[in-house]
Amino acid sequence: MRLTDIEPLILSGRPDDTEKAIRIAESLHAAANTHLNGVRRQLQTSLYFMQVTVLSAALLSGMFGTGLILRALNATRREQENREAREAQHRQALGMAAHELRRPLQALLLSTDALRGTENLRAREKILRMIEDHAAQLAIRTDLERLELMYVTIEPRPERTDLNALTARLETDRVRTRRPTTPVHVQADPNHLRQVLENLIENAQRYSDGAVLITLDPATPGSGPVLRVLDDGPGLSGDLLERVFEVGFRQPGSPHREGRGLGLPIARRYATANGAHLSLHSPDGGGLEARLTFPAAPDSVPDDSQVPA
Repeated sequence: MRLTDIEPLILSGRPDDTEKAIRIAESLHAAANTHLNGVRRQLQTSLYFMQVTVLSAALLSGMFGTGLILRALNATRREQENREAREAQHRQALGMAAHELRRPLQALLLSTDALRGTENLRAREKILRMIEDHAAQLAIRTDLERLELMYVTIEPRPERTDLNALTARLETDRVRTRRPTTPVHVQADPNHLRQVLENLIENAQRYSDGAVLITLDPATPGSGPVLRVLDDGPGLSGDLLERVFEVGFRQPGSPHREGRGLGLPIARRYATANGAHLSLHSPDGGGLEARLTFPAAPDSVPDDSQVPA
């Protein structure tokens, strides 16, 4: 049935044709409504899918954008943390460098004062050698391009070092030594070892009034040499024997407040970097013992003095 079928029926003028035209019109109207409803449903379905697609795209775009923002924020935070860590390392390196420069500077000033006060040629020669030694230590410890390698991420320059000779050079009126008569060699950075001993001696003298004793035990089968720095001070309680190696830590209630809590941490860093172990112990007789233990050499080479002629 088509709409053109209605016109002849109406023009015929017969009631049956008119009724038939009406039925055709009603049928066409119902079909049109059915078709329109179907189109409407299709449009609604298409619109729904379009909405879902747009919302999904917006959600994915938002998630992607949020991910990029979070990634940028994390990168910025990591960069900030790295920058702060580098700045902290720089400050720590500068603080430790200042701590290690103070000692040779003081010794240099004392040596120059002693040089002015003596006319004895032999004494002047000895003092001049001391001045040269202190000046060399200043030059070694002021390498600004290597500050972090010297005090934070330490890179030693190992060489065959005689602990006996190194210990002998540290003897003073308040520092006594007990050592063997033959060389005791280790493979380590001699400047690092000297700074370790200087810090241990300074710490011992700060907390005791008597003499400081350095003992050197040569290597034995299965173990390496051991250096001990002993004082007759008040010592430390067991819970503090490790805490004093923390940067900035100072013993509670100590009258010595001028220190910055750097000497022992520096000493342990240098010891560890050179393969040695630094620890503190409380001897039975009182005082404090700092013990520097070197590893046993896997292939021991006899000292030159012990090689048969």
